[in-house]
Amino acid sequence: PNDAAILNALGSQLGEVGEVDAALATLRHACDIAPDFAAAWFNLGKCLGLIGATAESEAPLRRALAIAPQMESARFLLAEALMALGRIDESAAEYRELLRREPRSGIAWWGLANLKSLRFSAADADALQALVQRRDIGGDHAKSIGDLHECVGQLGHRPARRVPGRFGHGEVELAGE
Repeated sequence: PNDAAILNALGSQLGEVGEVDAALATLRHACDIAPDFAAAWFNLGKCLGLIGATAESEAPLRRALAIAPQMESARFLLAEALMALGRIDESAAEYRELLRREPRSGIAWWGLANLKSLRFSAADADALQALVQRRDIGGDHAKSIGDLHECVGQLGHRPARRVPGRFGHGEVELAGE
């Protein structure tokens, strides 16, 4: 087929069942015939990342974001790829961009905290504390934010502050500079 949406869906499914070579060829074809189709670029980057071609996944993920800067999943995978490549500052910048666009993004907070060589700034700790105390965050965001108690306390320069955990995790330690 020469329909980019069909090729994108097919390539994605091929990747899911382990037909990586066929998935990559199909997704590349989708990108060739529809160079402004962000989802195809995202799935190409995702597929490359799944096979361990982390460095190669960066360009398609960046292309997806150039087309659709609001695509959280592409920005998250890019941040993860940059972290895996040891480019911690760039990874942190992508997580922070996610947080600028969606301050309640639990996955972005978790990714930022997971950069164990990066220290949370005082502003990060304050923003996270404010989120932990909110009552209107649910679902995966709440779980990710609540799970931060496992690693955030290890990241800070200043003494951790204990705040009531509202996600079923008792108290949460927040640290910052």
